[in-house]
Amino acid sequence: MKDLSLTLLTYRHKLFNIILTDVIKLYPLVFHSFFIDRAFLFSAVYLKIKSVDRVPGR
Repeated sequence: MKDLSLTLLTYRHKLFNIILTDVIKLYPLVFHSFFIDRAFLFSAVYLKIKSVDRVPGR
């Protein structure tokens, strides 16, 4: 079990490094749309929470 977790950890580390290098390469292209998506997602989640708070009878 320990070996498996260690393998997963190293695999995740490698994957993270690959993703990180790709993100650094694509940063100028992706950042703008990513920022808009993130803001949209945040506002959607926020509105969802607000609507849940307003449920009557709680």
